[in-house]
Amino acid sequence: MGGAHFRSIKPVPLKNQKSKAAIAICVYNLELGGAQIQALQYARAIKHLKSYPVYMLGLQKGRGLEQALKQHGIDYECADIRIGSFHGHLFNRLKELLKLRRILRKRKTLTIIPFTYYPNVIGITASFLAGSKYRIWNQRGRELSTPVSKSERIAIRLATHYLGNSGEMATYLNTRHGLSRDRIHILKNALLERTKEKGKVPTRAELGFAESDFLVVFVSNFFPAKDHETAIEALQLLSSSHPDIRMLFVGYAPDQHRIPRLKSLAFDRKLCNKVVFLESKLEISGILGLCDLGLFTAIREHTEGSPNVILDYMNAGLPIVATNIRPVAELLNGTQGSLLVEPGSPHELASALAKVYENRAQYAAWGLENKSFVAKHYSFDKLTGSLGLYLSNTIQE
Repeated sequence: MGGAHFRSIKPVPLKNQKSKAAIAICVYNLELGGAQIQALQYARAIKHLKSYPVYMLGLQKGRGLEQALKQHGIDYECADIRIGSFHGHLFNRLKELLKLRRILRKRKTLTIIPFTYYPNVIGITASFLAGSKYRIWNQRGRELSTPVSKSERIAIRLATHYLGNSGEMATYLNTRHGLSRDRIHILKNALLERTKEKGKVPTRAELGFAESDFLVVFVSNFFPAKDHETAIEALQLLSSSHPDIRMLFVGYAPDQHRIPRLKSLAFDRKLCNKVVFLESKLEISGILGLCDLGLFTAIREHTEGSPNVILDYMNAGLPIVATNIRPVAELLNGTQGSLLVEPGSPHELASALAKVYENRAQYAAWGLENKSFVAKHYSFDKLTGSLGLYLSNTIQE
């Protein structure tokens, strides 16, 4: 099972080079989140293959992704779907589905590849109504708190093919929908090549850190599932024994009250001079270059299928301390310089951070070795080759 292995990274051309039928990459909104970054990678790869027109289809509006799409010359459209309608009357659901159907038919959409839950459920159903021949259910996370609805059961049956970005996603689909694992193809995430910052990268001093500080970075949007609280509590446990460990949190918060609450927690723990919060950026390579260790925390019920930031940390040559959830453990399998800790345990996390701190030279060397690992297994060229072969075998016109 799983994605194919390649001796060459040359892209595999799709069949029917002159086809006008399009491939739609469907996302929840045009925000610049983790799923949208990987959707952008798919769109770039398909455009690179030069076989089918490709466009990004957002169910809702957002900010951030449009600029990246324009940068890469990828067409896009927003359907402005009212997601809440899918929890209401059948007439309202059908009205929104027909709105999406019109776009899919106008774009002559042959194939749809959605990213995340609502794009899967809504996109697959609308593309069936639009007559799209290839409807590829693409599992990117675990909907642990979402019961299986009638709409989901219908959509999973309307799908013609099934994708996942990790072995854990294949297991999830098997458990939730009874799909045989040999029907689920695995395409691993690709590392996003970070371009150089357009503006000046702040120095440690400008961020309030000393050059001698041991700087731990956590790049993640500020969702409760990412459990920033455990990271702050672990730092408080280390404040006396390891006073020069500092933390830098980078991300955006859909809930405007989330960051103030975390700042309040840091204040209560007397850590105001040890913690800094930065706004999320697409180009974070310069920020990672300032840091000594990459951190990833999450609750046990974390839903993400394959966290992008783990690849960013490896590409930056950083040792990693992360919560031991299966998608993260799968990404780190075969690497060195990484420590896994149990979810929600500040004491275990503090011990792991202290271990890397006290053996920083060895862990730094291991971190640098992981740069070649991520380049080999998670490159954009690898994704392009894998996706090209998959689509060539799937789309039969």
